[in-house]
Amino acid sequence: MKVTIKARKKEDIENLSTYPPYILKIFRHLSRIYKIKMPDEITLKPTRKNYNIYAQSFTYGRAGFDGEEYWIAMNTELNNALNTLAHEIAHIAAAIKYKQWSHSKKFGEMLERALEVVE
Repeated sequence: MKVTIKARKKEDIENLSTYPPYILKIFRHLSRIYKIKMPDEITLKPTRKNYNIYAQSFTYGRAGFDGEEYWIAMNTELNNALNTLAHEIAHIAAAIKYKQWSHSKKFGEMLERALEVVE
Protein backbone atom coordinates (compact mmCIF):
# COMPACT_ATOMS: atom_id res chain seq x y z
CA MET A 1 0.00 0.00 0.00
CA LYS A 2 1.21 3.46 -0.91
CA VAL A 3 0.39 6.56 1.15
CA THR A 4 0.46 9.82 -0.82
CA ILE A 5 0.44 13.16 0.96
CA LYS A 6 -1.36 15.98 -0.84
CA ALA A 7 -0.93 19.37 0.76
CA ARG A 8 0.16 22.83 -0.33
CA LYS A 9 1.55 24.31 2.87
CA LYS A 10 4.94 23.19 4.13
CA GLU A 11 3.70 22.94 7.73
CA ASP A 12 0.80 20.69 6.64
CA ILE A 13 3.20 18.39 4.78
CA GLU A 14 5.50 18.23 7.81
CA ASN A 15 2.60 17.45 10.15
CA LEU A 16 1.06 14.81 7.88
CA SER A 17 4.41 13.14 7.19
CA THR A 18 4.36 11.61 10.68
CA TYR A 19 1.27 9.50 9.89
CA PRO A 20 2.16 7.09 7.00
CA PRO A 21 4.02 4.54 9.18
CA TYR A 22 1.00 4.36 11.50
CA ILE A 23 -1.41 4.05 8.58
CA LEU A 24 0.54 1.04 7.32
CA LYS A 25 0.79 -0.56 10.78
CA ILE A 26 -2.92 -0.14 11.51
CA PHE A 27 -4.01 -1.44 8.10
CA ARG A 28 -1.70 -4.47 8.36
CA HIS A 29 -3.11 -5.22 11.81
CA LEU A 30 -6.72 -4.96 10.64
CA SER A 31 -6.10 -6.90 7.43
CA ARG A 32 -4.62 -9.82 9.41
CA ILE A 33 -7.54 -9.92 11.83
CA TYR A 34 -10.40 -9.32 9.39
CA LYS A 35 -8.89 -10.87 6.24
CA ILE A 36 -9.38 -7.72 4.18
CA LYS A 37 -7.31 -6.53 1.26
CA MET A 38 -5.58 -3.25 1.95
CA PRO A 39 -6.19 -0.51 -0.62
CA ASP A 40 -3.41 -0.05 -3.17
CA GLU A 41 -3.17 3.63 -2.29
CA ILE A 42 -4.44 6.08 0.31
CA THR A 43 -4.28 9.83 -0.07
CA LEU A 44 -3.55 11.75 3.11
CA LYS A 45 -4.47 15.43 3.11
CA PRO A 46 -5.31 18.22 5.54
CA THR A 47 -8.91 18.94 6.41
CA ARG A 48 -10.37 22.04 4.85
CA LYS A 49 -10.42 25.01 7.16
CA ASN A 50 -13.92 26.33 7.76
CA TYR A 51 -13.76 30.11 7.97
CA ASN A 52 -17.49 30.51 8.58
CA ILE A 53 -17.68 32.44 11.86
CA TYR A 54 -21.05 30.81 12.60
CA ALA A 55 -19.73 27.26 12.29
CA GLN A 56 -19.53 25.53 15.64
CA SER A 57 -18.05 22.22 14.55
CA PHE A 58 -14.41 21.25 14.78
CA THR A 59 -13.30 18.43 12.50
CA TYR A 60 -10.56 16.15 13.76
CA GLY A 61 -10.52 13.94 10.68
CA ARG A 62 -12.55 12.47 7.85
CA ALA A 63 -12.26 9.45 5.58
CA GLY A 64 -13.85 8.63 2.28
CA PHE A 65 -13.75 7.07 -1.15
CA ASP A 66 -14.06 9.25 -4.23
CA GLY A 67 -14.79 6.41 -6.64
CA GLU A 68 -11.13 5.84 -7.46
CA GLU A 69 -9.15 6.07 -4.24
CA TYR A 70 -9.56 6.11 -0.50
CA TRP A 71 -8.53 9.25 1.35
CA ILE A 72 -8.00 10.46 4.89
CA ALA A 73 -8.16 14.15 5.81
CA MET A 74 -6.56 15.08 9.12
CA ASN A 75 -6.75 18.35 11.01
CA THR A 76 -3.15 19.56 10.90
CA GLU A 77 -3.68 21.81 13.91
CA LEU A 78 -3.70 18.70 16.11
CA ASN A 79 -0.45 17.27 17.37
CA ASN A 80 0.01 13.56 16.80
CA ALA A 81 -3.67 12.65 16.65
CA LEU A 82 -3.18 8.90 16.40
CA ASN A 83 -6.57 8.04 17.92
CA THR A 84 -8.25 10.12 15.22
CA LEU A 85 -6.12 8.44 12.56
CA ALA A 86 -7.10 4.98 13.88
CA HIS A 87 -10.76 6.07 13.82
CA GLU A 88 -10.56 7.12 10.16
CA ILE A 89 -8.70 3.95 9.15
CA ALA A 90 -11.37 1.86 10.89
CA HIS A 91 -13.97 3.65 8.73
CA ILE A 92 -12.11 2.65 5.56
CA ALA A 93 -11.62 -0.92 6.76
CA ALA A 94 -15.33 -1.22 7.64
CA ALA A 95 -16.24 0.17 4.22
CA ILE A 96 -14.04 -2.42 2.52
CA LYS A 97 -15.23 -5.35 4.64
CA TYR A 98 -18.88 -4.51 5.33
CA LYS A 99 -19.71 -1.75 2.80
CA GLN A 100 -20.61 0.54 5.73
CA TRP A 101 -19.44 4.08 6.48
CA SER A 102 -21.41 4.46 9.72
CA HIS A 103 -20.53 4.19 13.41
CA SER A 104 -21.99 0.69 13.57
CA LYS A 105 -21.17 -2.04 16.06
CA LYS A 106 -18.89 -3.67 13.46
CA PHE A 107 -17.07 -0.35 13.00
CA GLY A 108 -16.69 -0.05 16.79
CA GLU A 109 -15.08 -3.48 16.97
CA MET A 110 -12.66 -2.53 14.20
CA LEU A 111 -11.85 0.74 15.95
CA GLU A 112 -11.00 -1.10 19.17
CA ARG A 113 -8.60 -3.34 17.24
CA ALA A 114 -7.08 -0.35 15.39
CA LEU A 115 -6.46 1.45 18.68
CA GLU A 116 -4.40 -1.54 19.88
CA VAL A 117 -1.69 -0.38 17.49
CA VAL A 118 -1.47 3.23 18.69
CA GLU A 119 -2.03 2.87 22.43
